[in-house]
Amino acid sequence: MKPISTMFLILLIGIIIWLVTYMYRRLGWWRSLIVGGSLIFIVLFEFHALGRLPYVYGDEGYAFYDSFSIGRYGIDSHLMHNSVYSLSSGGQSVLYKYIAAPLLKAFGANLAAYRFPMALLMVTSVMFFIYTLYVSRVHPNIVTGCTLMLCTAEWLLICGHWADDCNIVVPVFILMVTFAFRGLVGKKYNIYITFVLLTLLAYCYIGVWISLPLIYIALFVMYWWKQKIGWRDGLINIVINAVLLFPIGCYVLVQFFHVPSFKCAWFSVARLPVTRQGYSIISFKGNVLLNIVTNVIGGFHQVMLGFDGFTPTSIQGFGLIYTVTLILAVMGIVVAVKRWRNSAFIQLMLLMTICVLPIVAFVTDRTCFTHWTVVLLIITAWAGVGLGWILGLHGNLSWLFNLIKVVLVLVVIVTTGKFTKYYFTEYVQLQPVSGWYVSFSQAQQFMEKLDSLPVRTYYGMPFDNRMIVECIKEADPHTISQVQNKYQCGNPPQTVQPGSAAYIVPKQDTNQYRKLRVLPHKEWTLMGQKYVVYYKVSD
Repeated sequence: MKPISTMFLILLIGIIIWLVTYMYRRLGWWRSLIVGGSLIFIVLFEFHALGRLPYVYGDEGYAFYDSFSIGRYGIDSHLMHNSVYSLSSGGQSVLYKYIAAPLLKAFGANLAAYRFPMALLMVTSVMFFIYTLYVSRVHPNIVTGCTLMLCTAEWLLICGHWADDCNIVVPVFILMVTFAFRGLVGKKYNIYITFVLLTLLAYCYIGVWISLPLIYIALFVMYWWKQKIGWRDGLINIVINAVLLFPIGCYVLVQFFHVPSFKCAWFSVARLPVTRQGYSIISFKGNVLLNIVTNVIGGFHQVMLGFDGFTPTSIQGFGLIYTVTLILAVMGIVVAVKRWRNSAFIQLMLLMTICVLPIVAFVTDRTCFTHWTVVLLIITAWAGVGLGWILGLHGNLSWLFNLIKVVLVLVVIVTTGKFTKYYFTEYVQLQPVSGWYVSFSQAQQFMEKLDSLPVRTYYGMPFDNRMIVECIKEADPHTISQVQNKYQCGNPPQTVQPGSAAYIVPKQDTNQYRKLRVLPHKEWTLMGQKYVVYYKVSD
């Protein structure tokens, strides 16, 4: 996998060099330097240590195994063929699992291979967005501002460096907005691509469903108003999207209208025994208006701090850049409201902002860096517009304006540099020593040591996420139960069991397992935690 990743890295940097050379005529040297440096930075960040950092979080582990199982065996961990919505981990979106499946079929359960498409899509979507702004004659200052803010957005960098099922919503949304803009200023085929991508968002993350109908209607009205489409185009798009949304419609019937699970044509639909609705939608009990206001205030408070309490998506201590981003976003919106008539890009951004307001109001602020990623994307783009406005300031106080520009850009660069150093060095220390956060490479080595013991059963596997074991063993989904019976998670029994077995005990807890001390043992370390492994070869 590493040679392929290196090849793409070199290719992307080559494209960036060509892109900056192409844009230099209108951008000038200092804007070209910011754009080129920002794009190269995001490429290097996203592709560095993909298979090592961050540790595999539980939800990612489930999606990882499902993707491997789909690629190798054609079914997911619940033996479903082409599921519309996965039953794993309380319900997961499926689009990214299918995107990553071919690589895992080729390379096996390789974490870098699983995360590679996410990093690639994140980088290329941002690059294509910036390129589209430039060729569509958006002001060079806005092009520069959007490039710098998107490429240094910490939440976006984190989102592209691990592959939870819902992270795919970010690059797909970027591409949808990009093609929507191209549809306003370019050829009609971009409009068809826009609506297809908009439909695919339904397969990316259920949290955006609430805004998708609004975006459909708003874009259709805008294209109609600007005479970009006619009735014929509208009918064709409706038919195409109806076909693409048909599986989602079937899932809605099964999940919410109690239609029995079924297999239809190329896809399967099953009902989730438990949903995450309470974790993603605000409560409609009591004073709903108060719940909405509380949700909005809580969400933006988390955004301003840059931390929502969930370490896989946000890191505490880097709130300055988020505060700056919010201030710039407000400035961008204020400037845009005054000049919206003259810019198709600003018109589209205002439209997208209005359409995502239901997410702000009704999608819970709990872990908002997961649930509000589309909102964060809009805020970051507006911050780019605001920064672009500042970069264009000039007049009698040009010395002061230039000082503000330099200080602002330096604040973004220095803060991003500190964040990057922290992310690749100390960040993993934030992730608690628990089986829900697992270093995949260390887990593989630990499993190799365990397998060297001549035993049939392993008690006390230090992985709360059982899918980690399935990934390491590349288990057939039909035999998952056998693997789980052999490698049993949870606390080991305190007494010796019949048959050959190993008992994996944290070293600080060995006093609770005194009856196991009669057995031979070995001491091994996993993620800084020492374990005593007692083992019994036979009766």
